[in-house]
Amino acid sequence: MRAAAALLRHYLEYASAELCHRLRAPVEFRGDGQYQLGELLPAAITHMRKLHMRAKEAANSWNQKEVIVHLAARESKFALLAEASKAEQWQVNAAVHFNSWDNLVKRDFEPVAKAFRDLLGGFTCSDCGEYLRVSPDRETPESVRCECGKTNINLRKRSESLGS
Repeated sequence: MRAAAALLRHYLEYASAELCHRLRAPVEFRGDGQYQLGELLPAAITHMRKLHMRAKEAANSWNQKEVIVHLAARESKFALLAEASKAEQWQVNAAVHFNSWDNLVKRDFEPVAKAFRDLLGGFTCSDCGEYLRVSPDRETPESVRCECGKTNINLRKRSESLGS
């Protein structure tokens, strides 16, 4: 279980850094570039939640009621995934670090892996499976989209697009 937990943590650190980059999530700058999972994953989750809220505000400004319903469902599902992964995080740390009481077995760890797999899925397009990204990658964010274009969530409010 230690090896599985270490591998999961290593992958989560990689994926979290990628998510922060793609979503333009704010993370406190470190000159040494040594970011930890506890800095990256919460930043990606928090920023995704903010993007959901911003997208609903934009859809509301355009009077796109169906889009608001879709975004609310997406936001609610994502919140459940984030909450489930938080509940399982202690098992990753317990398995990676020395604990005299540590006796986790495969069936204890499977829900942990599933919770994080599901959480990472909340950052992806349901069609192409790629991580979502904020576009453009600099300046004012206009959308959250995937590579195939099926997921394209508007972030611009009506007044912003009219130049006011």
